Amino acid sequence: MTILSLKESVDAATAAFCTFSDRRPDLVPTGIGAVDSLIGGLFPGSAGILAAATGVGKSSIVLSAALGSTSKVGIVSTEDTPDVVGSRILAHESGVDSLRIRTKCFTEEERVILACASERVATLKNVEIAYEIGASLESVLRAIERLAGDGCRLIWLDYIQKIRGAGADRRNEVSAVYTSCQRVCSMHSVALLAVSQFARQSDPTRPPQIYWLKESGDLENEARLILLASRDGGDPNKVIMRVAKSTFGGEGTTVRYLRDSGGGLREVGAMHQEKL
Repeated sequence: MTILSLKESVDAATAAFCTFSDRRPDLVPTGIGAVDSLIGGLFPGSAGILAAATGVGKSSIVLSAALGSTSKVGIVSTEDTPDVVGSRILAHESGVDSLRIRTKCFTEEERVILACASERVATLKNVEIAYEIGASLESVLRAIERLAGDGCRLIWLDYIQKIRGAGADRRNEVSAVYTSCQRVCSMHSVALLAVSQFARQSDPTRPPQIYWLKESGDLENEARLILLASRDGGDPNKVIMRVAKSTFGGEGTTVRYLRDSGGGLREVGAMHQEKL
């Protein structure tokens, strides 16, 4: 337990924000340009959520953000195996669709492009991926600690509903998983962004809402940042993501993504406010 006076609390805040010094606050970029421009990034130890329905492109957004980050990023993949993630990375760098890569349905010209992309990927050192397919909570926590120890400043957890072992009641289990992962990230001074699904009964024609979070327990109260993604106008090639909650400000801000030739999602357009 930590008990501070008002003065001590203010001193802690001004030290974190570097209010009276020439230094910049030690913020961790999310890799989502519009969000980072808005809030500057996350403080080490803070945690948030990215949520969307199945098939919208949560993992593609995670990959796009990780590859575009200026900090070292860790990804804990609880569902996708190296062949799936690897083909997405190669597609992201080459522009050749990941399905065509997996089925070897590409031209000789594209083979050369893929070889060049593979060489570029070998030079990228800012992303590490821990594959914990169907893993227990204990295994995931160890992976987070390993990534933090390797210098990752932000951990993407993809995705939270796949992790078991925190209790019998499913609703409370998901909340316990999130809390446990947040605690470990806080201990190692890294930020956490956990990926979550929407409940199946969610209406896809409506703008997504926080209460759509699947088996959410108390996630909506614990998360400092909640990003909700959905298809823009039902178009599978366009995704809109809204800042639904932010203790740092900027609620209602939207970010738009467009699916590229490789099948991945790229952030496009300027940040703006929408009343949803």
